[in-house]
Amino acid sequence: MAIVAASFYAGSGASVEVGGGNWTLTANVVGAPNGGYSQSRLTSGDPSDHLRCYTFGASIPDGATALGLTVELYKLQTIPPPCSVKDLIVQWHDGVGLIGQNRADLVSEWPTSYDPPTVYGGSSDLWGLALTPAQYRAAGFGLIVQADFNGLNSTARVDAVRWTLHYDDGLSSGHKWWGPFRWWSG
Repeated sequence: MAIVAASFYAGSGASVEVGGGNWTLTANVVGAPNGGYSQSRLTSGDPSDHLRCYTFGASIPDGATALGLTVELYKLQTIPPPCSVKDLIVQWHDGVGLIGQNRADLVSEWPTSYDPPTVYGGSSDLWGLALTPAQYRAAGFGLIVQADFNGLNSTARVDAVRWTLHYDDGLSSGHKWWGPFRWWSG
């Protein structure tokens, strides 16, 4: 049994209308944090639309067994408290609809700086999912982020989303991979 942790950044972003504040500049959630951002301007009592982050390009081998999922969300609010941007949804999406458990922190306000990122899940938290490696690799597999707001007008921003799949690759710890080949090293 060899435990592996593989991390992936979003390759696509989109605003999905659900009757809230539209996310603009959604291409800015693609790749590693770089100071660019997607944003949703919020007014009191109105949530954002869904920010869909997907096309992660996950390379997870067939036969792997998922053990846990960790998400690092580089997010911030532009106006500090008493304005209050909070999570409403942080949940996986399979290209058709929401799946698994919502890991939104409904209590904590979004930070006013991207660093450090907000972390959800963990190495043994599957978010209520039982997916195959093919489902994790699917182009539609992604994360939905929705922000909620209370107070004066503010802007919710997301710079990047990185997720890590912790998995058992199904090989004994002596097996090693090199390109398409596997060998035994003791």
